[in-house]
Amino acid sequence: MSEMTVDNRLREILSHNGKSFWFASFFLSKQSSRNAMILYAFCRMLDDWADSGEDAGSEKLAMIVDFFESFASEDKSLTDKFSSIQSYTQNEKELIGEFLKLELSMPILQELLKGLKKDTECVLVQEKSELIRYAYRVAGTVGLFMAQILGADSAKAGHHAIDLGIAMQLTNVCRDVLEDARLGRRYLPVCWTPNDIAQADDTAQQTIKDCVEQMLDLADKYYDSGIQGIYFLPKRSRFAVYLMAKIYRHIGVLILDRGTTWWEGRVYVPIHRKVLLTLLALPQALRYLTKDKVFGSEKSSHNAVLHRALVGLPGINQ
Repeated sequence: MSEMTVDNRLREILSHNGKSFWFASFFLSKQSSRNAMILYAFCRMLDDWADSGEDAGSEKLAMIVDFFESFASEDKSLTDKFSSIQSYTQNEKELIGEFLKLELSMPILQELLKGLKKDTECVLVQEKSELIRYAYRVAGTVGLFMAQILGADSAKAGHHAIDLGIAMQLTNVCRDVLEDARLGRRYLPVCWTPNDIAQADDTAQQTIKDCVEQMLDLADKYYDSGIQGIYFLPKRSRFAVYLMAKIYRHIGVLILDRGTTWWEGRVYVPIHRKVLLTLLALPQALRYLTKDKVFGSEKSSHNAVLHRALVGLPGINQ
């Protein structure tokens, strides 16, 4: 398959499945945009396997977990070894090959895979700390990968990138309460079963509404920290990350504006609102472009309390 075909497929995956990320990607350099698309498409493929509800998807995910646990990160023949596995389609093999070319951290990838593998099991989150660890695994890890892709060279950048990923995942959890319940999953730390949530009466609706509002408030703390770390990124990438955070955070705003009626299903940020958010973000963009990392580091002291539930995980502030 030609390189152009691969790139077209990457753009199609991003534009159809990650519209907020696709919109923000236009503000990245060509190479950073392509690498971010590879990362998104790879994670999207893994997530689709986890969400498929079919044995084939679960088996593919389990196989890739076993594969990456079997080889050291410095093994330069991983692509050749993976291409010999017959269970994956040619497109899947090519995408995994593109991901491997990014040479991202293997321990972080293993944490991502652990989180996605959990999605193939019965998910009943009991405590807020458990939700935060899950959010780290499926999204904080992606934040760490993005920091690497964008050329951040400070450990502090990773701390804030983790927080931005966690914030986005908390937003996802609050947006997808009903959809997750219908898949037999409960990510909110409440006492109701997924079936109770899917068929919620007035009492359950109110309890879960209160929890959603608490989780959105928690997400705001992680968004604040994630945005605070943007100064640690190269200037060329700062506005795209800020815009992505602003658009994704706006999902929570829309949830609250709708009265937190989670039982009515997902909310989306329409394209006209994304354009408006972009225009409103321009003054901040100028500040990001005119200040250097020294200025940012003086203003940014990462709050280690945000990582209290993440002890022992790669890249955290401890």
